[in-house]
Amino acid sequence: SADFETTYPDVPRTPLLIDDDLMRSARVSFGEFGVIHAVVLQVVPHYRIEESRILTTWEHERDTIVRLSEDPSLRHIELWINPYPNIFNGDHSAILVKRKQVDSNAPLNDAGFEDPAAPIAADKIWQKNLTWMAYNLAPEIVGAVLGGNLAKLPLTGRVQEPNDIFDIGKANEIPAVSGEYIFKASQAELAVDTYLAHLHANAMRWLQHPGWVSLRFVNGTTSRMSMFNSSQGAKEKFCSIELPMVTGGTATWLPQIRQSIEGYQAVCRSAALNGRMHWAQSWKLSDAEKPAFLTSHYPEWKKWRSHQQQIGGATFAQDAFLA
Repeated sequence: SADFETTYPDVPRTPLLIDDDLMRSARVSFGEFGVIHAVVLQVVPHYRIEESRILTTWEHERDTIVRLSEDPSLRHIELWINPYPNIFNGDHSAILVKRKQVDSNAPLNDAGFEDPAAPIAADKIWQKNLTWMAYNLAPEIVGAVLGGNLAKLPLTGRVQEPNDIFDIGKANEIPAVSGEYIFKASQAELAVDTYLAHLHANAMRWLQHPGWVSLRFVNGTTSRMSMFNSSQGAKEKFCSIELPMVTGGTATWLPQIRQSIEGYQAVCRSAALNGRMHWAQSWKLSDAEKPAFLTSHYPEWKKWRSHQQQIGGATFAQDAFLA
C-alpha cells in the first residue's frame, strides 16, 4: 500500500508472483521470502477428532506400530515412551495415543475427564511437585517418577492429559530444549530401540534424560525445506522421534544437556539410521560441513536457494550454514 511504501521506502518491491513451484520453497522460508499476507485454502466439512490413550509398553507395540500407523481409519498415532525400563522385566512403559475422525454430529464423549476448573486434589499437587523436583533438582530419579505416575493410571481407569504423567508443574516457567529426528516410517522400530539403548548407556554414566521419548508418524510433503520433504509428497511416510529435555534453568545442568543432544544427533547421523535432523540443530557440524549436510539431507536445497535469491537476494550468503 501507499502507507507501507512511505513508511518503509528502502524495502525492495517485488512483483506479484503466482507460481506453485515457488510456493513449495516459500512454505518453509526461514523468513526469506517476504511477508505472505494472503493464502487460498481448500477446506473440508467440519468434523470432530476422537482421541484414545492406552497404557502399554514399547515392547508390546514395537512389532505392530508401523502397521498401525498405516491404518486408514486413524488420522494420527503417537507413542509417549518412558526412557527408563522397568527394573523387574526391562519393559519401557508407554502411552499409545490414537486419533480418528468422526462425524461432526457424533455425541461428545467426555467420560473420565476432569473439570479443568475444579480444585486440584492434594495427591495431584504432590505428584506435580515431585515431578518438578525430579526434573530440576535430581534428574537421576526421573525414571522412578515417570514410572510411578504411569503406574497410577490403571487405578484411575483413565488416561487424561499428558501432564498427568509427564507434568512438571510450572511447565511454562522452566527452560527446556528438544531435539527432533526424522526417519523413514519403516525405521521406527530400529530408531526407537537405538535411542533407548543410547539413553540407557547414558544413564549408566549418570547422564540422565529428563524427559520422555515421543514417537509420531507424519506424511511427507513437497515443501523443500521441511524435515518431512519427499518428492513423493504424502505418499511417503516418516516417523519422528522427539527427545524433550527440561534444563532446570541451572548453568551446571546445561553442559550435560548439550552433551546429550550432541549424542542424540550422532545417533541420528549414524550409518545404521542416516536420519534427518532439523536444519538448525546441528551443533556438532563445522562450518565446512554444514553445506554438505543440507545438500544430502534436503535434496532440493539448491532449488530453494535459487528461489530465495530470486525473491530475497543474497542475504544468506555470509552464513556458512546456508551458503
